Amino acid sequence: MKKLLFAWMGLLLSGMNAVAAPTLTAITITPSRPTISVGQTQQFTATGMFSDGASRALIGGGGVWADKTPMSAPRYYYAVGVVNSTLYAVGGINGSGSYSATVEAYDPATNIWTPRASMFTPRYGHAVGVVNGTLYAVGGYNYNVSGSGSLATMEAYDPVTNTWTPKASMLTPREGLAVGVVNGILYAVGGYDYFSNTMFATVEAYDPVTDTWTPKASMPTPRAAFAVGVVNGTLYAVGGNGVGRSISPLSTVEAYD
Repeated sequence: MKKLLFAWMGLLLSGMNAVAAPTLTAITITPSRPTISVGQTQQFTATGMFSDGASRALIGGGGVWADKTPMSAPRYYYAVGVVNSTLYAVGGINGSGSYSATVEAYDPATNIWTPRASMFTPRYGHAVGVVNGTLYAVGGYNYNVSGSGSLATMEAYDPVTNTWTPKASMLTPREGLAVGVVNGILYAVGGYDYFSNTMFATVEAYDPVTDTWTPKASMPTPRAAFAVGVVNGTLYAVGGNGVGRSISPLSTVEAYD
């Protein structure tokens, strides 16, 4: 897909006078209003008008960031998941530096955040995955709950009933892990235990149908504070930190089939 460049050149130099590039002056959305019912989807087209009189379609949204409604309170080291086009912000550390169990739901259609039921266990450095419309909060850190701080516990959130349910704990307590979902199975990958200063390459697979965890092949590279993505059924572990309490950023990428 081609990416539109709003300022494709700052100056055009050809041995003559510099010429300013055309700038975007207006955007038209077609259709101007939705023509569908609630629960349906519709495609819209954005057309840009430029200072040189030209107009053309803006592909991929034009790469424009827009401010949206902030969460009700600041937080960091939290996790997010998306269920039925609603984004859920889960846990983290709040503005006072305390562990948080807070959950808020963001509806892009209305640009509104709504408080939802809190988790049983406040946590940060955890991961969130979504399987068949249920959101799972996995692992993380809470020194008040675990002697080492690292958590193995998992909770499942049902957006329909707005309730959390405890589920089977992981075999390995850890924080700074990442998760990916492949074919209805949630994979908890890597992570870290601060108390023992242990970096994990561990991979465990959770089956929501049986509520059980199964050990899987470990990554070649132990890592924490990294990201996981899934493409065509393959799970990719990207970057992260590779050496315990020291900072040793990684550029490595590993794929799990």
